[in-house]
Amino acid sequence: MSINTVNIPPTKRSPDSSLTLRKVNDWTDSAELPETVDHEEVVGIEEANVLCSDLKHPSVPGDHKIVIDLDLHAQLIPSTTPDHFHLLIDKPLARDDYFEILDVLAKHGILETGYVNAAKQRGYTAVRLPWIKKEVKQSTQEAPY
Repeated sequence: MSINTVNIPPTKRSPDSSLTLRKVNDWTDSAELPETVDHEEVVGIEEANVLCSDLKHPSVPGDHKIVIDLDLHAQLIPSTTPDHFHLLIDKPLARDDYFEILDVLAKHGILETGYVNAAKQRGYTAVRLPWIKKEVKQSTQEAPY
């Protein structure tokens, strides 16, 4: 007697366990989304077919993380600073539109305000090449003890 089982590969896990998993039962083009959506929240990854932006256990009701579907080429390049990255999105933008996006990202703590202000003064953003490490400036003052 054989038993039918679903084999979940070891790598099949949620990339972020704080996000809600759902099963979409009726796939519709998002441009033609109906008023009611046939999505059900599920607990296990084996039942899910989408990862959603809303948090499972938000500290404030309605909290989300950024989860987006980019419909163009993008690269996420590791920085030499651990757990930091450089994002390149292949979408030309007018300067004012670009800086508007940077302002919104800074407003929500995704970019540092100083980075955005410096970019505006220069007229462009810049990131270090992957093999260039950030110099750590050592203090010339002695410790106050």
